[in-house]
Amino acid sequence: MLFIDTHISPSVASLIREKIEEEFQRKDFAYVINTHGHSDHTLGNQVFADTVIIGHEKCVEDIKNNQSGPKRIGAMLNAAVIQMKARLEKLDPSSDAAKTLLKNLLVYELTLKGLDLGLKLTLPSLSFSDKLSLDLGDLTLNLIYFGYAHSKGDILIHCPEQGLLMTGDLFSKGNNLYIDSDRLSNLPQWIKSLELSVDPKNKIQKIIPGHFEYLDQDVLAGQLDYVKEKKVEFAGRESALYALKTVYENKGMKSAVAELQKMNSQPDKCFILHAELDQFGFRLMLKKKLDDALQLFLVLAELYAIGTYKM
Repeated sequence: MLFIDTHISPSVASLIREKIEEEFQRKDFAYVINTHGHSDHTLGNQVFADTVIIGHEKCVEDIKNNQSGPKRIGAMLNAAVIQMKARLEKLDPSSDAAKTLLKNLLVYELTLKGLDLGLKLTLPSLSFSDKLSLDLGDLTLNLIYFGYAHSKGDILIHCPEQGLLMTGDLFSKGNNLYIDSDRLSNLPQWIKSLELSVDPKNKIQKIIPGHFEYLDQDVLAGQLDYVKEKKVEFAGRESALYALKTVYENKGMKSAVAELQKMNSQPDKCFILHAELDQFGFRLMLKKKLDDALQLFLVLAELYAIGTYKM
C-alpha cells in the first residue's frame, strides 16, 4: 500500500491509517510520499515511521526549518476551538448548523490532541533532487520535481497505468501560480513539468490536488500558457525588490525609495511586484524598523494609487 501526505496531526493520521488497514485487511505500506514540506501534509509522518517516507530534498529542508510550525498551527486551532464553542452555545443543538459545527469542533480538538501529545517531526528517509521512479509491480509512480513554487520542494506524482497525476498544493481552479523575484529562475522548470503534464502521450485522465475538487487538463494548460507568458514578460528585466534591498542595506531607506521611484520610470529595465515589496515592508515592521517600513509603504501607496505603478 501507499500513502500520500500524512495530514496535519499524528492523531488524525493514526485514524486514517487504521481505517485503511481495516478496509484492505493489511498493515504493510510500501511507501509514504510527501508532496511538499508544509505542516498540513507532513505532521503525521511519525505514524509511518516504520515505512520508507519519500520527499524532495528541499522538502526535507523545509520540515527541518519549520520547527515553530506545530506551535503556530496549534495556537491557530486553539483560537478556532474557543470561537467554535462560543458559537455552538448560541445554536439549537438539534439544528443542522449545530451538528455540522460540532463535527468540525471534534476534528479540531482531535488535531490539537495530536499536536500537544508526543509530536515528533519525522523527516523523509529517502529524498531525491530531480526525478524518482517507484516500481510497485503492477503500477509505476514517477516523482518529478516541479521547482520552487508553492513551496521549495513541490513534486508531481504521475501514475501512467492509472492515468493519474497528483499535484499537492500547486494548483487550484481560478488561481495562477504565484510568481515573485525568488521564483523567477524556476519558470523554465515549471514549464518543463507542465508540458509533461499536458502531453497527450502521458494520457493523464484525472488530476488530484492536495485540497478541493479534482482538476482537469484545461487548468494545467492555462497554467502553462500563463507561465510561458510571464517568462517572456520578465525576460531581461531587473527585480525592483533585489535592487531596493541592496540600496537599503548600503544607504538606507530614503535612498532605497528614491531608487524604487527611478525603477518605476524604467518598465523596460525593471519589474515591480507590489506584493513582494509589501512583504518586505511587513518584515521591517516585525524587526521594529517602523520608520523604514512607513517610508516604503507611503511610496508604494503613492505609486499604486495614482496609477503610475509599473509591472
